[in-house]
Amino acid sequence: MFKSKSMKHKLIMSVMVASATLGLALVVPTFTGSNNDVTASAAGKYVYNGKTYKTEKAMFAAADADDPASVKKTIAQDKKDDDAYNKEANKKATASATYNAPAKKTTSKKKVTKKVVKKTNKKKATKKYAYKVSKLTSKKTKSNKYVKVTGKVSVSTKALAAKHHAKWARITTYKGYKYVRLNKHNNFKATIKAPKAKNTWAKAGYYTKNMKHGKVVKKHGKIVYTFHLLSASKKVSVKAYK
Repeated sequence: MFKSKSMKHKLIMSVMVASATLGLALVVPTFTGSNNDVTASAAGKYVYNGKTYKTEKAMFAAADADDPASVKKTIAQDKKDDDAYNKEANKKATASATYNAPAKKTTSKKKVTKKVVKKTNKKKATKKYAYKVSKLTSKKTKSNKYVKVTGKVSVSTKALAAKHHAKWARITTYKGYKYVRLNKHNNFKATIKAPKAKNTWAKAGYYTKNMKHGKVVKKHGKIVYTFHLLSASKKVSVKAYK
């Protein structure tokens, strides 16, 4: 009589709701499914085939159990309806997502170029001197207790040499300093007691008296002098006596 179980259930429920609303003791018409009666009373009790059920679900379960063919047909129809609904819903969802999809933002990455700074090895400016020490020799004496030192001071920068004239040579050993006056040819020589000397250094320069408040500074009754260098240091190794 009905194409599906859902149609039969809907009709029964519509009659029951109308009866309860009007307050009428109406009896819902009987629907036949495989020669079995399914009825519903207005009092809210569900009757099927002479039996009363508390819920609609229990009543329809009993009715469907007696009609396997109807149940199978109803399940197939319900599945068909559900598939059609889901297919339509998926189409709408896909169309909506395609329409409302936000455009992808493309961020352009800027290339950062690092500046390569070439390091240039700057040579330190060498200090210029007015004089230079040359022809420096250092040799042990026969007794090996003394070192004989000779050398020559010559001009290297004329402009600087014109300001101050070199008059002394300062010879250095492990024993300390020895000051020797230059001759008229700017040569010098000295004999220094240094039995363990291995190296000797020599520099050219001049002396000035220390002054304070316009007076000469004295220490222990002796005038204090300051030696001003006019050349770079010259080094030589001490040679053995021959």
